Amino acid sequence: MNTSSRTVVILGAGPSALLVAHAAVRSGLVPHIWSKSGADGHSRKSRIYGCQYLHAEIPDLHVDTTEVDYKVWGKPDVYRDKVYGSEMAGEVSPSYLEGTHQAWDLRAAYDRLWAAYVGQGVGGAITVHSEFGSDGTVGEFTKIYPKSPIISTIPAQYLCNTVGHRFAGQDIWAMGDAPDMGKSIPAELPDNTVICNGLRKGDGPLWYRGSRVFGYGTLEWSGDLRPKDAVKVTKPLSTNCDCWDNRITRMGRYGEWKKGVLTSDVFDQATKLFAEM
Repeated sequence: MNTSSRTVVILGAGPSALLVAHAAVRSGLVPHIWSKSGADGHSRKSRIYGCQYLHAEIPDLHVDTTEVDYKVWGKPDVYRDKVYGSEMAGEVSPSYLEGTHQAWDLRAAYDRLWAAYVGQGVGGAITVHSEFGSDGTVGEFTKIYPKSPIISTIPAQYLCNTVGHRFAGQDIWAMGDAPDMGKSIPAELPDNTVICNGLRKGDGPLWYRGSRVFGYGTLEWSGDLRPKDAVKVTKPLSTNCDCWDNRITRMGRYGEWKKGVLTSDVFDQATKLFAEM
């Protein structure tokens, strides 16, 4: 395996990971993508449920864009309390996204990135299958690639080898459209719209956020106010884990385990890192 100084190691193969690979190739580097394999032994593509989109245009991907109407019912602080509880401080998306903004098709972007870097190996990209874990697996990367930068987009817990490190998160429950699985959300929402429900209990629907962009919808609930078919999702908030920080750069919301990180942020972050190498 070629582990020259022009190699970039990427842990994960989701949208964030492949945006790092895209940034690497555009910077003249060769990405080695380490990902889990499926039952057939091939790379396992991440499934994207419901409403998800990119908040910025990614160079050379050329995917559809649309204008999203971001609405707030009621007050942002009521919305924040519904999602995170009354002890949560800081801004939430209704505080700064209300109005309209552009969105880019994440599914199409991921399809193109997958075809390029996992399917065809553009720019010399290599995909390696591996199970992730802190029990020696991470150390294996550092031995194979002693001089190459390593970037992780996998959940930060996989890098942790210290008992007591904290991974703060907020559990919510969600349902997202998945036409190929025969699943759809139980609400009619206008397309290219995000609604944050900051109304007091009893004044609006039980869900706190409803969204539909590029034809895919999502509903989200907090606490016990949810249908039985909703799936629990943990929203990352913060972590004090610094395991491997001297050797591995974490990117993406789950990679950094940090609130407010957008998928599209990863491309700019990686591009800047590679420019400084």
